[in-house]
Amino acid sequence: MSEKRKHRRANLEYYLKVYELDAEECIGHLVDISLGGFMIISESQVPPGGDHQFRIYLPEGHSQESFTVKARACWSKADINPDYFASGFCFITLSLESLKLIKMLIRSYELENTKSNISY
Repeated sequence: MSEKRKHRRANLEYYLKVYELDAEECIGHLVDISLGGFMIISESQVPPGGDHQFRIYLPEGHSQESFTVKARACWSKADINPDYFASGFCFITLSLESLKLIKMLIRSYELENTKSNISY
């Protein structure tokens, strides 16, 4: 599989909860995020190709509890842990406020071993 990523992924210190807006249920936890999309780990597989509205919850201590994004499921596969699936999403629409929050997440919560000199 060729790598088509335009933005560097950031693994975060927290596995943030990701909710499907239509069902208002947690579908998984955010593993990494970039300015182009994100990956989640979930108990059920997400079929590629579908568009979704998500609410991503921020770590405690922020003035805002969560933000919403519209994203397309790009791929899904079994995780290393056989009880879970890893699924990748690309952002379809991203508000300026959501973009600012994603940049803040990367700046504030990126794991040390994934940081580089790239500025956001």
